[in-house]
Amino acid sequence: MPKGEKTKVHQTPYSKVSSSDDEMVTPGNITVTGSDLLKEASRIRGFSGRDDYDLSSFLREVDTVLELFRENANTRLFVIQRYVVTKIHGEALNVIRPLGGNSTW
Repeated sequence: MPKGEKTKVHQTPYSKVSSSDDEMVTPGNITVTGSDLLKEASRIRGFSGRDDYDLSSFLREVDTVLELFRENANTRLFVIQRYVVTKIHGEALNVIRPLGGNSTW
């Protein structure tokens, strides 16, 4: 999808947005771009395990964002590596670091 190009989603309970590069599932009648969804992924709150933001909240937030990319495995993998793994800090990062590139969500 060319940068800035928007795709109109037809009104259905869940509509599939498709282009040569992006496939996303969005509820209702929403206009979105791949860029909009990547911005949403970048807003995932960091997790270190040290504050009041608990693991279950982090997992719910990540699952919600990843659901937007379920139809495009390459974009989903990119979001996991670029926006999810980089949000994990401290002792939590020490736990996942040994998994390397073999980790999955």
